[in-house]
Amino acid sequence: MLKANVSRVIYGAKTIETASLPIPIEELNVRAKRPIQIVGGIFAKEALEQRNRLIAR
Repeated sequence: MLKANVSRVIYGAKTIETASLPIPIEELNVRAKRPIQIVGGIFAKEALEQRNRLIAR
């Protein structure tokens, strides 16, 4: 994300520690050359439920 100069990130549920790349977007934003606009919590409950279903497979 940093090399690609991403300007905005929209996500549902927060990153979990068991993720393949467990770095929260807020931490990446601190390291970014340009600020990243962060919009979180979009359908957070649904995103978390979907994540849990996929992990359970």
